Amino acid sequence: QVTSNNKGTGCEFELWDCGGDTKFESCWPALMKDSHGVVIIFNADIP
Repeated sequence: QVTSNNKGTGCEFELWDCGGDTKFESCWPALMKDSHGVVIIFNADIP
């Protein structure tokens, strides 16, 4: 649930860890379909 201006709003999301590996490249179009945003998470300590 996301709260904005003291009003609760439903929110649905899925997290996928593809790691950027090209073996998942064929799945990327299906993962992006109907997507409205992207969250990129990385470890800055790993070059």
